[in-house]
Amino acid sequence: MTGKPTYLFGVGATKAGTSWLYRYLAGHPDCHLRAVKELHWFNAAGPRQRAHRIAVETARLERLTAELGAETRVWRLASLARSVADVGDWLRVLRGEQSYQDYLERGAEGAKLVGDITPAYASLPVEKLQAMGASAPECRFVYLLREPVARFWSHVRMLATRAGGDLKTQAQVVFDRALSGEKSDVAERSDYRGAITRLRDAVAPSKLLILFQDELFSGPGVARLCAFLGIRSHEADFSARVHEGRALEMTAEQRLRARAFLQSQYDFVASAFGTLPASWRATSDGVTG
Repeated sequence: MTGKPTYLFGVGATKAGTSWLYRYLAGHPDCHLRAVKELHWFNAAGPRQRAHRIAVETARLERLTAELGAETRVWRLASLARSVADVGDWLRVLRGEQSYQDYLERGAEGAKLVGDITPAYASLPVEKLQAMGASAPECRFVYLLREPVARFWSHVRMLATRAGGDLKTQAQVVFDRALSGEKSDVAERSDYRGAITRLRDAVAPSKLLILFQDELFSGPGVARLCAFLGIRSHEADFSARVHEGRALEMTAEQRLRARAFLQSQYDFVASAFGTLPASWRATSDGVTG
C-alpha cells in the first residue's frame, strides 16, 4: 500500500457516457476529480500539440475569469472559483512548471481515486496505453460502449453543431465524410474493435472495465463500477443528461448506411462479449443523445 490514490483513466468511447461518468465521480465522496475533465496529456505530447492545448486552456481560463468577475449568485461563485484555480494549475502543467501527477493529486488528501477522463486516449497505441498504466502504483481503465449507430449519430451532430450553419446540412457533410473512407474522427472513434483490442493488449484484465452504457445507467452497473474502482457504491442520478446536443432525426437512408458501415463493430462485440444489449439488437427509430 502506497497511500496514493488509484488513478482512473476514462478512455472512451466518445459520446458514450464519459461526461456522465465524470460528473458522477466528481460528486463521489471517495473521489477527487479536477475541474478539467479531458486533459489530453498522453495524446498531445508534441510541441505543436502542447502549444495547442495551452491556447485552448488559456482561452478557457480567460472565459471563466470573466464569468467569475460578473457572477453574483453565491451558489455559483465557489464552483467558478474552483474552475479558475484548476485551469490555472493545468496550464502550469502544460508549461512544464508542475507535474501531471501533482495536478491530479493536489487537494486529494484522503481520496481513494483521482482521474483523467479523456475519450481520445482510446485511439492511442499499445505502448502509450502501457505508459499510462505505469504512471501510478495503481491504475484502472474504463471504456464505455454505446449502441454503435446511436453513438455515431450523436458524434456527427456534435461536430455539425460546432461547424455552425444549418445543422441538417452540416450533419450530412460530417456523415458522408465518415463513411467515405477518408480519415475521420467519427469513424475512428466508432472503432470499438481497434480500441478494445489495444486496451486488452496493454492493460491487465483486472485493471480494465469495459461497460455497456445500458448497464452503466443502472443501479447494478454503478455498483459494478464502484467495486471495480475500489470506492463505495454511491447514489446516482440516471435522469441527468449530459451534453445531449441538438436534436436531429436520422433519415431512413442514413440509418441503413450507418448500420451497414458499423456492422463489423456489432459482430466484434457480439463475439467478444457473447451477447448484445437489447438496444444494440434492434436499433430504434429516432436516435438521440
